Amino acid sequence: MSQGDTETIATARGFDHAVEKLLQIAAAAIDSGLQTDTVVLSYAGDPWVQEPCRQARGKALESSMSTTAGVNVGPAAISLAYAV
Repeated sequence: MSQGDTETIATARGFDHAVEKLLQIAAAAIDSGLQTDTVVLSYAGDPWVQEPCRQARGKALESSMSTTAGVNVGPAAISLAYAV
């Protein structure tokens, strides 16, 4: 999402491939330089899966997704945000 507009930037089949693609896109954005050194990850599942974020450079803010969001998008849903 940018300035209220949304668009698809990638598609992938299967959870693992989708998460891998998401993290590749985020890594490329980080390598290109972000407005801040903060990446925010929200996950509707086991919080221990977020361990890689704790080891990341810069600031990685992780949180468990709210019950309402998790119910609407499904178990193990992930959202990732950063400012470019």
